[in-house]
Amino acid sequence: MICRGAATALLACAGADAEPEPVVTSLPHWVVRAQERLALDPLQQHELRVLIDGNAERLREMRSRFAGRDVTDARRAQREEMAALQRQFRGGLAGILSPEQLAEWDVLIEELLGQVHLRNAPRLAESTH
Repeated sequence: MICRGAATALLACAGADAEPEPVVTSLPHWVVRAQERLALDPLQQHELRVLIDGNAERLREMRSRFAGRDVTDARRAQREEMAALQRQFRGGLAGILSPEQLAEWDVLIEELLGQVHLRNAPRLAESTH
């Protein structure tokens, strides 16, 4: 759950009547990889881009709100808000992807997180010595 949540902390889009559609920015390499691997159709690609951009903005807003706050109080509140963002993002994904694509998304995220972990392992080892 933590690994999946870390990668899927990207928020679902609000309904078209609630807010104007966010402007789509450039996509990280892992998103392009996901689109290709999941064989997303053009509508799914667009919806995923909007979902990711909206979530990225909400994550930036959350970080700004918690910056400068007492560490102990902020950590718990930030973890709770992050968990809510993760649930919203997962719900958004479920609305965009088929069940098979969602399962493949989970496999891809696990692979990507493993690569990040391996890339950071030397730095983590140095920091403990």
